Amino acid sequence: MDIKQGKAMQCVMVALKTGEIRIFNDKHHVDTINMGETIHGMRFGTFGREGNCLLINTASGGIHAKILQR
Repeated sequence: MDIKQGKAMQCVMVALKTGEIRIFNDKHHVDTINMGETIHGMRFGTFGREGNCLLINTASGGIHAKILQR
């Protein structure tokens, strides 16, 4: 994840079969996003004019956009 104030933070995002996305910074659990259904794919980056976006593709064919902030 990039922070707008020039500081950068590297995280790992893990999608579980339960529909949860867990975010870790090194060994520390930072956050959990509960989608409620199986996740087929994720992509982090810029979406349109927004930076720090997480695009999530779910089993039902839905596409969700989450704008992440610190």
